[in-house]
Amino acid sequence: MLKALPELRSLPVGWTTGIERPAVREIPEEKWCREDGGPRDCYAFRISGRVQYKAPGDSGSVYISLLSYPDRRVAATAFKNWSAAGKDDRAMSMPTVGDESATVARPRAPYATASTETAVRVGTVVAHLIYQDTEKNEDHPRVLLALARMQAQRLSQAEQGRVPDAAVTPG
Repeated sequence: MLKALPELRSLPVGWTTGIERPAVREIPEEKWCREDGGPRDCYAFRISGRVQYKAPGDSGSVYISLLSYPDRRVAATAFKNWSAAGKDDRAMSMPTVGDESATVARPRAPYATASTETAVRVGTVVAHLIYQDTEKNEDHPRVLLALARMQAQRLSQAEQGRVPDAAVTPG
C-alpha cells in the first residue's frame, strides 16, 4: 500500500511535501468487521494509507487517502457510500478513472475552505483525493483529474504485482 501512494517525484515540477507525510496503517484482524457486523467499532478496510502535497505557488494542496478492502464487492459498496454527495455538494462531470469514480465540489464552510473531491475505485482499493483551497487555482479540476489518473495507474500496477512508478504527465 505504501508503494502505491505517490511520492514527490510522481508529481508535476514545483509540488512540495505537505504536512501529512506518507503513512500506512494495518488494521489488526480482531478489529475487522465480520459478516454479522461485529465486533463493535470494527473496520471494513484492512489497510489505509495517506499523504498530502502542496501545489506550486500556494495554489492549494491535495490530500490522498487509500483504503484497501478484503474484496471487490466490499470495495464497491464502500465506494458507493463514500462517493455520495452531501446536501451542499455539487456533482461534477469528469471522465471515469479506474473501475469507477465520482467527483464533487464542496463549497466553503465556516470551518473549511472550498474543495473538490474525487473518489476512485481500482479493484479492492478506494482512493480519495481532495484538492483543498480550490479558490486559489481555477485549473484545479484538470489537476485533480491528472492526479486521480496517476493514482489509479499506481494502484493497477501494485495490483499486478509491479512496483508502482506511474507519474503525472505534463499537459
